This record gives sequence, structure tokens and C-alpha cells, in this order.
Amino acid sequence: MSKQEIEALRRAQAALEASRNRYLDLYEQAPAGYLVLDGQGRIQDANLAAARLLGTRPDALPGTAFRHRVALADQRRYEQHWQDVTATGGRRSARCGC
Repeated sequence: MSKQEIEALRRAQAALEASRNRYLDLYEQAPAGYLVLDGQGRIQDANLAAARLLGTRPDALPGTAFRHRVALADQRRYEQHWQDVTATGGRRSARCGC
């Protein structure tokens, strides 16, 4: 690789890192709670607002089943939503009236 190619790769990497950091900050500092669930409904990631809504720290959530955090009154609605998501294999979002 030439020096010019290496420098172009470094600039591209720096731009990607800056973009990643910008979106990470938006995610972490968002006023709305965001969770990322795996295929079994376990929490993979949570931002600070989601952790606050759930009464814990963000680092305490990964690996826990989200269904255990859903209010009993909303369990049926959540299970239906989860079935819809897994049946389509797609990404979905949902709002809750917490």
C-alpha cells in the first residue's frame, strides 16, 4: 500500500469513529428509553433513560429477559408484539405508556 492509500484509510477510519461516537452519544443521552433485544427477548443493550425507567443501571440489564420487566397488566400485549416481531423476522419498535 502506498502512503496515500494508508492516509486515505486513516481519514476514513477517523470519520467512521467520529460518526459512531456522535450516534452513541445521541443514543446514550436520549430522553427516551431504548433497548436492544436478542432473538430470545433478552436485553443486549440499554441506554440510561431505559435503565432509569426500569429502576436500575444500564450495565445491570444485559442478559436479562425483558418480559420479566413488563408489568403484569401488559404481559399479553407484550407477548403478542413479540410473536409478531419473531414471526416476521424483522426489526420493530414499540412504544409503551410508562
